[in-house]
Amino acid sequence: MTIVKQTAVASDGHMKHLRNYLNNDEKVLLRDSLNMEMCEDVKGWSSFMAQTREAFGHNKVRMGRNGKPAKNTVVYHQILAFLPDECDVNGGKMSPEACMRYAREYIEKYYPHQQIVMALHKEYCREDKTYRYAVHMAINRSNLVTGKKLAEGRG
Repeated sequence: MTIVKQTAVASDGHMKHLRNYLNNDEKVLLRDSLNMEMCEDVKGWSSFMAQTREAFGHNKVRMGRNGKPAKNTVVYHQILAFLPDECDVNGGKMSPEACMRYAREYIEKYYPHQQIVMALHKEYCREDKTYRYAVHMAINRSNLVTGKKLAEGRG
């Protein structure tokens, strides 16, 4: 069974960390994307997604109930983490390519109209001292068809 984790990216620091993690050629085994055909360089995904949000008016910061600016979630960072015993590094059947196929099917089913970049990493699992694969995704909130914001909460 695959584990899905999601966090909302609402700060410049979090976005910088996510951008660096997804663009790190030394750690990324495979990359893929959805609805990013117009982006000339996939490593420029953050700026490209920001332009899309700006076009739809989704970069505006609203005022919170306390009169202070509210946090504006710009993208969701989702992780599909495969269990260590599923991965071929531990004798399982899931190769990096199989993990990316699974991730591709997942995003096409649940987020067909979002801009998404994915990066597959081999990660160390401290709890059982094994390795596993995890696909990290940046999911832009702007729906390219409806023009509405994806709203899945903060976490």
